[in-house]
Amino acid sequence: MSRRLRGILTRRPRWVGALRGAIVLVCCLVIVAPWAVLGAQAESTFGPHDAVYSVTADSAIDADLGPLGSVVVPADGLIPFGLGVHIAVGEIPVESGVGGSTIDALGGDVAAYAALFSDPSAHARTVVVAIGQSIAVRAAVGTLALFALIVGVRALLGAPRRSLRVRGHRQSLQAGAATTCIAVLAGALAVPVEPPRAIESDPVFIGTPLAGAEVTGRLSGVVDEAAKAATDMLRENDEFYSAVRTDLARAWPLRPASMRVGPGPLGGLGAAAPPDLATVVWTSDIHCQTGMSPVIGDVVRWSDADLHMDGGDITMTGTDAENVCVDSVDHALPSDVPSVFVKGNHDSLDTVRRARELGWTVVEGEPVEVAGLTVFGAGDPRRTVFPSGDVMETGETTEEFTARLAADSCRADAGLLLVHDPRHAEPALASGCADYGLHGHWHRRVEPERYGQGVRTVGSTTGGALAEALTPGPLKMGAEMSIMRIDRTTGRPVDVQYMSIGMDASVEFSEWVSFPEPAPAIVVESTDGDESDPQGDAGDDQ
Repeated sequence: MSRRLRGILTRRPRWVGALRGAIVLVCCLVIVAPWAVLGAQAESTFGPHDAVYSVTADSAIDADLGPLGSVVVPADGLIPFGLGVHIAVGEIPVESGVGGSTIDALGGDVAAYAALFSDPSAHARTVVVAIGQSIAVRAAVGTLALFALIVGVRALLGAPRRSLRVRGHRQSLQAGAATTCIAVLAGALAVPVEPPRAIESDPVFIGTPLAGAEVTGRLSGVVDEAAKAATDMLRENDEFYSAVRTDLARAWPLRPASMRVGPGPLGGLGAAAPPDLATVVWTSDIHCQTGMSPVIGDVVRWSDADLHMDGGDITMTGTDAENVCVDSVDHALPSDVPSVFVKGNHDSLDTVRRARELGWTVVEGEPVEVAGLTVFGAGDPRRTVFPSGDVMETGETTEEFTARLAADSCRADAGLLLVHDPRHAEPALASGCADYGLHGHWHRRVEPERYGQGVRTVGSTTGGALAEALTPGPLKMGAEMSIMRIDRTTGRPVDVQYMSIGMDASVEFSEWVSFPEPAPAIVVESTDGDESDPQGDAGDDQ
């Protein structure tokens, strides 16, 4: 047999080498996984504070508050595999570009604390995602580095020669075994080993989400005074919104039906050619009322909604820490239902960025297509901070914004105009440049009405937000959201049903309210006399 033929017969297929490489990569991933997990860190917030979250192996969630001490909560049942989390709580950053006084900043800090403690699970989900991303990056880098090390060592120690094939194979095996042992040893040494942390639970937390927690340091001296108020707030919040959801389940099958019969989840128009109706759940002015998030999710699911639309003011001051309020609503919504959002005056550009990161469609001066509907609108140019008032975050005054919105609406031939403050849309509606305006801001309902040549409706506050009061907790005033049906073919809203939530956790549904038609456009036609006397027209123009 010739040497060439023998080489062809003994040559391994390429897929064998690829398979071996894949197996080595998987083994590398298994080796570096403990290092990737136990060294993972994520930067996030803790209320208004900057914080660094690190994965540990002591089965405890430890919030390190510096000189004040720490709060330690058992992680059993919360984090698998005996893992824990260390939270290094840092300073409260200075908000840039907001303006206002120190008192304004303190108002935002209080809002961030309230959002954290009224719905800690929403914040926890954000941190889990960030830590997961850190683990994935570390695992990828570690796996590739270890794979490169194995390949390099094999090349140095196991290069076979054709004349010494058997010896070369032995060297390859020895090199692979040695490299694997080194990698395993290095991985083991890189993983911090910590015994489970012994926690002496404070009895004041019994029956609360912090059950089993221990408070150390100077902070422990004030816990007995403050813990009762905090735990009462958590318990009262949970009980109130559980009661709301219970009453919603009772009232839902009894809600009034639309008088307009036909196809669609909530009935059509009954015309010869039934329209293609989109069901839209409208919310506005939630103001960080995270307790309402599950209620919103229930309504979106049970109405078989095609779209969730929020009219702005989803936060209280728009700080980065309040992004958890957007996260809370997003988590409660079905994953297959899109959301449209417009910035309100209590939101910020940070709020807009967070909504976009979550996959929400943000209207910002250009028409958008979502759920078969065309929506036009723009975010409020103001950012309202307490107690000093408005900061023009975009550098545009309200007068300039209102004029620009009217001009842009005419160019876009806006059918549905989504703007937070109804006053900003008045010129566009009055001139007929927009047919229908959907708004919030006033914290009171305005049922569909003609305004100029258009039609507008204003939704009340979904968060039950009372002026000059913190929103989180049981409702401070009645809350409201609505279910609209919009014709996809014409872009015209058909009717709307309002859902009201009382301060006693009761739920009521209104009758369906029809949208009026926009006023017909006024067309000036030339008379016969004008057509026969063009000179007269020229004289009138002068």
